Amino acid sequence: MYSVCPDGTTLQRLLPDGEGFDTSPSWHPDGERVLFLRRHQSAGESEVLIQRLAGGAPTSLHQESSRLNLPLYSPDGEWIAFMRYSTSSPTKLMVIEVNAQDSSPTRLTTSADGVGDEGAFSWVDDERVVMRFGPEPARHVRLFRRGHGFTDLAGPHAFTPAASPHHETIVFAYQPDSSQPSELWQVNLTDGQPAALADPPVVGYVPCWGPGGSRIAFVEQETDKLMIVDYPVTGPPREVPLGVLNSEGTVVLSPGCWR
Repeated sequence: MYSVCPDGTTLQRLLPDGEGFDTSPSWHPDGERVLFLRRHQSAGESEVLIQRLAGGAPTSLHQESSRLNLPLYSPDGEWIAFMRYSTSSPTKLMVIEVNAQDSSPTRLTTSADGVGDEGAFSWVDDERVVMRFGPEPARHVRLFRRGHGFTDLAGPHAFTPAASPHHETIVFAYQPDSSQPSELWQVNLTDGQPAALADPPVVGYVPCWGPGGSRIAFVEQETDKLMIVDYPVTGPPREVPLGVLNSEGTVVLSPGCWR
């Protein structure tokens, strides 16, 4: 797991080689710690950990035998949400209260909310989550609010949604034709009308917003390069140079939120 400035400077390795596969980084709102997921290949377990940028060993927050995915801090840093995946039941959106004495996860969604998959999700604010629902290729982006259930925003063929810092816009990947690369689309939570992020289209997936909502980082699908585009889009995306990582042929799997 690495951190890097948008201009490619200050590339920093945050973790040494560990006993598992580390993925899905998420910044705490204070910018001083990173939440991430470690999959223990030998034991078949998933573990949610916190790494402080000041150094030291990561702190384990939760570990279980189920397959977990995409732990994310809420905007206030008080909650952590993640997906729990099972081959015998629908994927569940779980939450942990960070500072509670009992850190056991509780289920945020119920069976009446519908059947999810292990796709991406994103906090909109401390009460709402936007997430991908449904098996491929019939994937929808839906908005969940505690106590109110789900509202459809976009789909089918929509995935990897990300909510803007100002809580107004959702950017997601849209791929109606599997033979063509996915494009970045957006939907405003006020009018609910999905539209392409730009013309010509921005090709990529796994978007994440920068501070203030003025830039979006994403992975370019055909090259697996880490890219940044201004929002609103005023020019072509630009690559984030990763120095020695580029020479190693590194594939960017999951860019974390900016701080």
